[in-house]
Amino acid sequence: MTLFFKGDESLAVSITAVPFASIAVGAAKAVVLVEDQPVRVRYGVDPTAAVGRLYLAGDQFIVDDPVGSDVRLIRSGATDAAVWITYFGSA
Repeated sequence: MTLFFKGDESLAVSITAVPFASIAVGAAKAVVLVEDQPVRVRYGVDPTAAVGRLYLAGDQFIVDDPVGSDVRLIRSGATDAAVWITYFGSA
């Protein structure tokens, strides 16, 4: 299946776990780029600064079904992180 750009967003990640803020309509996948500081990620449960999959600045990961995934992010360092999320879906 060919996927098309549906939208994107910049998300500030701090000391409180956050979900994706503005999931694009029709999104089937999300590509997440960690821009500057490490973050931790969990699905369906809030991560902590020490618990969750660790992603470093420059890392990317893919989330299938961003609408139903319930992905949550939290910073894992002393300063807030920024992530860039790009959404893709069918035409």
